[in-house]
Amino acid sequence: MLALAAMVTTAAADKVDDLIWDLLYDASPEARAEAAISLGRVGDPRAADPLIEALNDGNGLVRAASAQALGNIGDPKAVDPLIRTLNYNAFDNQDAREQAIWALGTIGDPRAVDPLIGALGDDPVNAAWALGKIGDARAVDPLIKVLKDESYITRRAAISALGEIGDPRAIGPLTKTLDDHWVKDYSTEALRKINESVANPPSEALAKIDTTEPMEEPAPSSEPTTAEKTEETPSPAEESPLPISVGAISLMAAVLLMKSRRD
Repeated sequence: MLALAAMVTTAAADKVDDLIWDLLYDASPEARAEAAISLGRVGDPRAADPLIEALNDGNGLVRAASAQALGNIGDPKAVDPLIRTLNYNAFDNQDAREQAIWALGTIGDPRAVDPLIGALGDDPVNAAWALGKIGDARAVDPLIKVLKDESYITRRAAISALGEIGDPRAIGPLTKTLDDHWVKDYSTEALRKINESVANPPSEALAKIDTTEPMEEPAPSSEPTTAEKTEETPSPAEESPLPISVGAISLMAAVLLMKSRRD
């Protein structure tokens, strides 16, 4: 039995070594991306450093696959390289940015909070999801501002994130969104989570809680935009606040499509 276990361990180690070689040295970007995805599924911590190196790959698909894999492995040393990927502006880097956001939220390191707050401007749904996963109170005020976004999908993402963070400062702003039928169910659930997180606090603490909304310019109408009116309203049970899981599937599909075209 011991000999068999040693053989299995050796075979697994050899597989990881082969995948790392493919990731770093294979001439085909599709093969490198496929190797990155496989390394993420295996989850061997030895793959973290090669995957971090692959974040600098010249191909955007390889960078995206490597970011996704680093999120699956969850090594905190990947946080700073993932932040650089998030901040890197290139025409083929959008998929890599989305996967970096997902990875940073999954790892949950507070170093990612400020960069993710910055990403609320151009990728609010994914960034809000990641900030909710991290749960840092620094994100509360920026997320409250997102509650005024014209897109109900974006508003839902911000509401869900505020519920995950559980800071009572969000109670006032969230209560006002209960009149918005596009997000009402999400607001109810977020308020329930916040109330649970601050259940039975001392009376003196209650007196110090400021639940008023920060003074800002008037909120836009809660009526859906023309684009939103053409969409069927999805139910909360059917819609994830983060389409990253779909993005991960699309990433693999893109790899397979490019591979089939090459063949």
